[in-house]
Amino acid sequence: MIPPRSIFLLLVSSCIPLIRAQGRGDPSCCDSPICLQETIQDIIAKLSVGIQSNNEELSINPLRYSGSLVYHINVSELNYIAEMTNNVFQGFADSVVSDAHLSDDGPNTVISFTTRAPYLNHTGDYTMVGVLQTLEGFDGEITLKENGIATFTYNNTEFHHRIIVGTEYRHEKPVFRVRSYRVKLQHAEAYTATFSNLFGGKDTARSDAYSGYISKSLPNIVKQIMPEINGAYTKVFGQLGRELINGTPAEILCPGRQKN
Repeated sequence: MIPPRSIFLLLVSSCIPLIRAQGRGDPSCCDSPICLQETIQDIIAKLSVGIQSNNEELSINPLRYSGSLVYHINVSELNYIAEMTNNVFQGFADSVVSDAHLSDDGPNTVISFTTRAPYLNHTGDYTMVGVLQTLEGFDGEITLKENGIATFTYNNTEFHHRIIVGTEYRHEKPVFRVRSYRVKLQHAEAYTATFSNLFGGKDTARSDAYSGYISKSLPNIVKQIMPEINGAYTKVFGQLGRELINGTPAEILCPGRQKN
C-alpha cells in the first residue's frame, strides 16, 4: 500500500507539467503577472487536501468536501511541518471558517473545520487555526459568542476574533479548549507574508488582525526564517515546493524567464 504522504507528493508533482503547460499554452499569460497569479491560485485551489497531525506522524490525503479545503488538526500535538503546511494555504488566501467542530479525546484536543477561500480578496476574517498558530505558547480558552465573535486574552490583552461557523456548532457551552501546542510566532508571521508576496499579493504582516502584535517588516522576517521555510515546505510539497520557493510565478509557468 502506498503511504498517504507518497500519494500526496505524487499528486502535487503531477501538477508541475500542468502548471507549465498552462503557461506555455497561452504565451500572453507569461507577460501578465495577474494571469500568472490567477493560474497558480487556480491550480492550488484544485489541490484541496486533508491534513491530519498526530505526534510525529503527518498524513496527507487528497480530499474534497463541498469544494472547500478540509483540515483535521490535532492541536495538542502539532509538529512543525503540520504548522507550516497549514500556513501555506493561509498564504494563498485569507480563508474563513464556514463550519467547525470540537472533540476532546483524552490528552488530545482536536479541532475540525472546513474553510472557504476568497482568493486575493482580504475580508478581515481569519481561521481558528490561524489564531492558535499565531499566538506562541497560548494555553487557555477561546469562547465563541452568538454573534460569531471569539474573545480570548493573551499577555493581558483581550482579543476579538471574528469566526463564521455552521449552526450545528452552536451548543450550550461553545468553548474551544487548547491545552498546548508548539509554534514559533515569527515563523507563522513570515510564512503568511512571504507567500502572499510570492503570488503578487500585498506585503502584509497581518498587524491589523492582531492589534499590532506583528510588527517586524517583511524583509527582516524573510531574511531570518527563509531557510527553515524552504526546508519545511520542500519536505511536504516536494518538487513543486522547491519551484514555488526558488522561482517567481513567471519562472514556474514560463521556464527560462528571468527573476523579477
